[in-house]
Amino acid sequence: MVQTQNQGEEQNISSVTSSNDPMKNNIFHRAGRHLWGREPVNTLSHTYFTTPKTHEIIRYVSMAFHVPVFIWALFSLDKAYYWFAYLTLWGFFTCMLYFILVHFVKQSHHSKKRWKFVYILGELGAVLEFLICPFFFLFLFPAFLKMDPAPSWQLILLQVLLHLVCPIFIWIETILNAIQFPKQHLWFVGFVCIVYPINNFLWSKYVMPKHYVYPVMDWKDYKTFLYIFGAIIMAFVGFYVGGKQHNAKKDRPFLKPKTPNEDVLTRLI
Repeated sequence: MVQTQNQGEEQNISSVTSSNDPMKNNIFHRAGRHLWGREPVNTLSHTYFTTPKTHEIIRYVSMAFHVPVFIWALFSLDKAYYWFAYLTLWGFFTCMLYFILVHFVKQSHHSKKRWKFVYILGELGAVLEFLICPFFFLFLFPAFLKMDPAPSWQLILLQVLLHLVCPIFIWIETILNAIQFPKQHLWFVGFVCIVYPINNFLWSKYVMPKHYVYPVMDWKDYKTFLYIFGAIIMAFVGFYVGGKQHNAKKDRPFLKPKTPNEDVLTRLI
């Protein structure tokens, strides 16, 4: 077991520096430095408030929850590919993929690229669930309970698992882990905020026009755009909250598993 003082190590993602090497000044390297800094740090193995072993168990439990529930959700749809229409399942799939892949990349060397994709998945999963949970229970769940015929208890349970338990899992992970939500990564949130409304419109108008993806978003009047605007605001607020919770704990010591590739800031306990 290793305890790491993280001052300096976690600041690298937010520090963007330039290079005089012309081979490292093409558009892709500049984009990489903008997103990750000149010396990015893989913090996916860092653990706050508990031990790395407990953190690992929580991740396995999260993975064991997400996989069967996602399969259940697919079978509950009229057609399995309808899952592409629902933001709920976008968020759930993002979280599921994160909890699967993080086990393979959490101790990847900082210079590797594969951990960065998983890191972004963690940020996006937390942001999406931050908006999905309140949006569903405030605007969709009351109407869902009044459906005729009434939804079965199994379907109600599935909705609770998708819209409440999943957000709890990913935000526990966010609190325990050292995902930073640097402002450079707002590009990814903005991308989802542009793509999903277009996706919703296409599905509602051309694939599922009889009942729409979400009943409150029928694309007939200004209310649809109010919901979209509110959801976008919630997404950016979620990203801000993620960054604030990280800043509140970043001066605390964190734990990480003992590995052969420990960096020089670690010390044995």
